[in-house]
Amino acid sequence: MSLLGLMALAACGAGEERAGDIPPAEFLEPATGIAYEIEIVGAPNDAAEGLLEETLLLYRRQDNGAPSRAILKRRAEEDIGSAEKVLRSFGYYKPVIDVEVGELPPELADEHAEADEGIGAEGEGVRRTRGVDVGFGGTATAEGAAGAENADGDPVDDAPRERALARMIIDPGPAFTLIRHDFQLVDVPDGPPVTLPAAREVGSPVGQPAAAATILESEARVLTALLNQGRPWAKLEGRRAVADMEAATIEVETRIAPGPYAEYGSIQVEGLEHVEPGHVQKYRVWKKGEAVDRRQLREYQSELMATELFDSVVVDVPREAPAASGSAAVPVTIQAAEAKRRTVTAGLRYDTDDGVSVRGGFKHRNLWGEGERLTLDANLGLVDQSVTAELRKPQFLRRRQDLTFNAEAKHEENDAYDETSALLGVGLEREIGRYWTVGASGVVEYSLLTQNGSDDDLFLYGVPAFVKYDGTDDLLNPTEGVRATVYGTPYYAMRDRGDSQFFKAETLASGYISFDDEKKYVLAVRGRVGSIFSEAYSDVPINKRFYSGGGGSIRGYQSDIIGPLDSDNDPVGGRSVIEAGVEMRAMVWGPVGTAIFAEGGSVSREVYPDFEDDPQFAAGFGVRYYSPVGPIRADIAFPLNPRDVDDAFGFYFSIGQAY
Repeated sequence: MSLLGLMALAACGAGEERAGDIPPAEFLEPATGIAYEIEIVGAPNDAAEGLLEETLLLYRRQDNGAPSRAILKRRAEEDIGSAEKVLRSFGYYKPVIDVEVGELPPELADEHAEADEGIGAEGEGVRRTRGVDVGFGGTATAEGAAGAENADGDPVDDAPRERALARMIIDPGPAFTLIRHDFQLVDVPDGPPVTLPAAREVGSPVGQPAAAATILESEARVLTALLNQGRPWAKLEGRRAVADMEAATIEVETRIAPGPYAEYGSIQVEGLEHVEPGHVQKYRVWKKGEAVDRRQLREYQSELMATELFDSVVVDVPREAPAASGSAAVPVTIQAAEAKRRTVTAGLRYDTDDGVSVRGGFKHRNLWGEGERLTLDANLGLVDQSVTAELRKPQFLRRRQDLTFNAEAKHEENDAYDETSALLGVGLEREIGRYWTVGASGVVEYSLLTQNGSDDDLFLYGVPAFVKYDGTDDLLNPTEGVRATVYGTPYYAMRDRGDSQFFKAETLASGYISFDDEKKYVLAVRGRVGSIFSEAYSDVPINKRFYSGGGGSIRGYQSDIIGPLDSDNDPVGGRSVIEAGVEMRAMVWGPVGTAIFAEGGSVSREVYPDFEDDPQFAAGFGVRYYSPVGPIRADIAFPLNPRDVDDAFGFYFSIGQAY
């Protein structure tokens, strides 16, 4: 016995209507008189039972109940067709399905009696039952609470609500086996030959149960392969399935039209106002004349969006294949809508050590038409004030390489020293793959340092370099992944007390683990380690030494206080540092969250940490408000092994996670 088109029916998906079907007329049912439970008996597996619960009208309308047993029975019978489609999607093409509506057992009726209190038309409190041994025939009732109201405040009928059980009994029959799956090319035009993979190579379940979903997935893989190999108009033309109902086997033939072969031609850009078309073309990821690859089109689109020059970008080839057969160079069309070029930002920060600081910023994303980005940032605090500027030229000489210019002016008065400085730098940064960035620059810096009433003029020449990895899912609020940066800078220092050379190396790393799918519970860990290589401790200027403590380091301690101190208990910094921290974050109510954390660190005069001063540890807790612009946090932390110089606690308020 054979059946044609069986797989096409399964491909429609359980519970879906096919194009051209006339949907059945639906009539409003009268007021609900029966609340009912549902039992599925004989589902072949948990996945099939779960899909039945998502698909059947019995479940979807359960909260509304049913006007009568007769209508409930009819509703269950109407679900038989949908149930058959669900079973076909799992390879069961010969099921026998029956439905029954009967009495809810008295013990279950008593158990559910309380659920009727306050139940109105919306059916609040209805529960579902599985695997109940029941008899059919007779009536079970449960009285509702007189005078109750539903969620909308409307009075509820005081009449007793009958309880019933709708049972769907399934004999799935044998699981049909897919014994053959062939891919056939149709309407093949001239051009390079087209080779299709064997069915097993793309995951078709040949020799296994003929699950429709798996068969469709294998077809999609073949189609995707053609779309990515110069056939951008490839499409599925249909399939022919033959089922042997006696042997419980199925054979499938899938027809695919590859469409004309296409190569990349010119790039046509639409919708530009301030961005130069030539700059847009610098981001392309292919060479002219290569075969069109849909993956490259998506990557190109993503890279253009990442520039922040556009609100929207659509990259595609013509929708219709060219009329001429054979190979053809086709244009790539870019439809773009430019974003605003200027952005102004403002921020506020407070901690018990440094007090209040106000921050502001300005960003221009497209100065001269090729994505040149100017960023200005200013910080006005009680302890430090600074202005920084960065000019970035993207796509410099090659893809994903930026030329950068930096300038900074700063004044700072802290417990360790007073500093007035200015810096100029120029460098290159290059993105490598999705996660890596490398960079190097040259800087010149002048500083006037004051320590214990003595001034020191300092000129510094350095060549900073870095390697950065970022596999996290969010810049301001990461919940998964790892990020790490390694810095290395050789310095030559010219100052009044004599010239010196030193090399400063530092590594920062953090990792994030989410414990649930909604990412409400996140464990964050971080570490920092650094060393300065020099002949003597005094060769390293005080403003280039390592410090630890404060809101961006070890919370609970004053800024920079951890490590060596002078006779006035002021920090003097060190040539090595080591820090570690762990923080557990939890969302507790809407956008509000909490956090608990513990941190510790040490600073030493030696090149490598020797813990000459015992490491300092702290712990604390905080709250988070997850706003659209990023988390706003407030933390309080307490030293666990305080010294006489340490404060009893520290309070911190800022935007963004601590790490």
